[in-house]
Amino acid sequence: MQGFLRSSQEEIRESNNVDDSFNDVNSVELNVSSSSFNSSFSNVQSSSSSSFLVVTILISPNSTPINNANLLVAINRAIELQYSHYLFFGEFNYKKIDWINCESTVGEEHSAAKFFNCIQDNNLFQHVKSPIRFREGQNPSFLDLVFTNEENMIASSSLVIDSPIGKSDHAVIHFDYNCYLSFEQDPSERFQYFKCDYKAISDELDQENWDVLFEDQSIEQIWNILKTKLSQCIEK
Repeated sequence: MQGFLRSSQEEIRESNNVDDSFNDVNSVELNVSSSSFNSSFSNVQSSSSSSFLVVTILISPNSTPINNANLLVAINRAIELQYSHYLFFGEFNYKKIDWINCESTVGEEHSAAKFFNCIQDNNLFQHVKSPIRFREGQNPSFLDLVFTNEENMIASSSLVIDSPIGKSDHAVIHFDYNCYLSFEQDPSERFQYFKCDYKAISDELDQENWDVLFEDQSIEQIWNILKTKLSQCIEK
């Protein structure tokens, strides 16, 4: 994708257009300095007043507590900018988070727990549901992650885990990002059940002699009789 704003966390430079839907690219200043995580930002404004912020992040396995805290500050400040579309992805190196059960496996003061709480507090969805990194002698782990601010922005069917490139022990993640979704409306007529007079239906059903109607009938026939009576009441 064109349009990434390369950043050292101290300055963000201008970028080229991304596409016709999001075609006005501006810089963003987050004022976060760090030496242990790299990131790139793409801030794109569309003609329809929607805005799209893409953030790629690489966290060093040796990241210090200060830099871990700076990462949380950067995420919080990005969310405070109130874009309509967010996409965060990269290598996060937090092995103590169980993304299948969506919980931290360490105490609240651990950097992994703080990161997990930051994601939860900002209502971000994590889409990778299977391990990404495989190394002999170690358990498979979730290091490369993808976050959005709306669950349907990435359909689970579109996210594919592919074989690593070259000698890398990280799998490749493919996914389709949905800026907007269009849903087909069902043209069929539907009853407005909230306007129904349930007491009148109940009174009418009470007047039926169900013992006579159900006598010597099979289960299927009883169900059809009941369904017909209910349909008659609903259509009145």
